[in-house]
Amino acid sequence: MWKKRTGALALALLCLLLSSCAAPHRGGAFDVGSDVVPLPSATPHPTLPAPPTPTLPSASRVTASAYRPEAVPSAYAAREDFSTALYVLLTEAIREGKGDVDASTLTYTPEQFEGVRAYLLSRNPWGTLTDVIADDVEPGRLVLSYSLDDMDACKEAAARFDAAASAAIAACVPENATQLAAALSLYKYVAQTVTQNFEDEDFEAADAGLYSAIADGRGTDRAYAYAYSFLLDQVGVQNAVVLSDTGEHAWNQVTIDGVTFYCDAQMEAGLSGGQALQGFGLSNADMTAFNGWGNGGLEDGAILEAGQTILPAAAEAACADVDAASGALYLDSLEGVPGVYRLDLDTGEVLQVLETPVRGLAVLGSDLYYLSEADSLLYCASVADGTLIQAPEGVALTAIRRVGSELRYTTAEETEGTLSLQ
Repeated sequence: MWKKRTGALALALLCLLLSSCAAPHRGGAFDVGSDVVPLPSATPHPTLPAPPTPTLPSASRVTASAYRPEAVPSAYAAREDFSTALYVLLTEAIREGKGDVDASTLTYTPEQFEGVRAYLLSRNPWGTLTDVIADDVEPGRLVLSYSLDDMDACKEAAARFDAAASAAIAACVPENATQLAAALSLYKYVAQTVTQNFEDEDFEAADAGLYSAIADGRGTDRAYAYAYSFLLDQVGVQNAVVLSDTGEHAWNQVTIDGVTFYCDAQMEAGLSGGQALQGFGLSNADMTAFNGWGNGGLEDGAILEAGQTILPAAAEAACADVDAASGALYLDSLEGVPGVYRLDLDTGEVLQVLETPVRGLAVLGSDLYYLSEADSLLYCASVADGTLIQAPEGVALTAIRRVGSELRYTTAEETEGTLSLQ
């Protein structure tokens, strides 16, 4: 059932629901005001008619909340032309910069070898692999070649990727998070932190995009889908990459608790900078309308499964953010009515936190930041103790946007500032 409350009572209920989440440090590039600002006064309005509550796929939890470089891509694990044992062996060798590996103890078919090889070359997670071939003389010996001659440099490149991927998982996926909350959080991470590379003409030819997307925050057309897929695999969320019929665009198919839906982080990045969720949780028809690429298929040529819309309210909001630790989604409007709303991802219930129209919101840890349309000030609402403070105090802002664990803002004087949890 959809529920709505107003003003201080609603915020108090929200604090009670999430009181188990500790308030994070609110440091950064400026001093945060310490005075408690009174909650905005509430103006009651008629209760909105309750829209149909979608059945959210929220039962399953992530299988891991830490980076696992040996994690097998879920879309390939059960395929007849893919060997998970060979994949794990090769990933270990690549990360160590080995020139060859003994695979004689493994049993795999030539088709499985080619399947693993094709995946590694198309994704190139650790950035320097150029080929894997079977030695014609010594059975079971696989020879690896790299774009760099220095094996220590190859190991350093792999370590950069591992560190960046580990940081992304740590920032986005709390322990025991639901798969839905993790999928939302990682989707926003990719859409907010990866930018399309238009400057280097040789970039796409030199890098398939996954390595640079994770390690450097820039990528090619397919980099967004590859990066999102790779991160989902780390935490055990079933997914696959979808290619447009022309091969010029890629997005993701995600399946949680038997519910399949589609996500397009690249379109999200281009349209909202990752501040909304217009491209998350869409059906096949929704996706066609959203990205305009028409027909698509999975990488192995399979026809797409039927997908459904799972978060219609989020898709309609101009700004939305997720608190993965408590399994909550915050929206800046509901059915066209402005305010701040909290959607419980476990139950589907909605609580109106504030009636105040906002021009942006972001969740950092368990703190909710929003830019008030009424006074152009940035407020931080702590769900742990109910306090509401200005940050920065008394400074009028024109815009805010979250990028990973940073909140970036623009003042009325067109100066830039950053609030970071780091």
